[in-house]
Amino acid sequence: MTFMHMDALSAASVMVGTVSVSGEAIGSIGVGSQLVRLDFLAVGTVFAFSTQLGNNQIDSATDWIIPNGEASSDYEVRYTTHTGDAFTIFATTENNWINIGANRSYGFIDSDPGGFFFKFASAVFEIRKNGGPVLDSATYTFFANRTS
Repeated sequence: MTFMHMDALSAASVMVGTVSVSGEAIGSIGVGSQLVRLDFLAVGTVFAFSTQLGNNQIDSATDWIIPNGEASSDYEVRYTTHTGDAFTIFATTENNWINIGANRSYGFIDSDPGGFFFKFASAVFEIRKNGGPVLDSATYTFFANRTS
């Protein structure tokens, strides 16, 4: 679901950007340490990183704000409806709005030096402006699996 938001700059409202998130599965399976991370960047883009696939922009057509130049610290992100393992990257609590004026990351890092490792989680991420209503939301799924 995508909504346009408006800022009243005069008697008439002027469209300043479209907030949109697409959802994605982010995973990594392999030997050695595994990292999976979702990044909401302050410049308006959304990236997924995994040890297996590297750093990738999820979809430039649905960055968290289009055009990216409209990104500002007026926007906030939070995750809700979290199921599975707790995130080990960006220690924040569920349902806690965080300003996107700085880069925000969520996910898992395997910091145990040996053995097997498996983490899985799913969460809905939401974006709003200035404490207003949710402008868009999407479900992201995370998994990290070290095989030895």
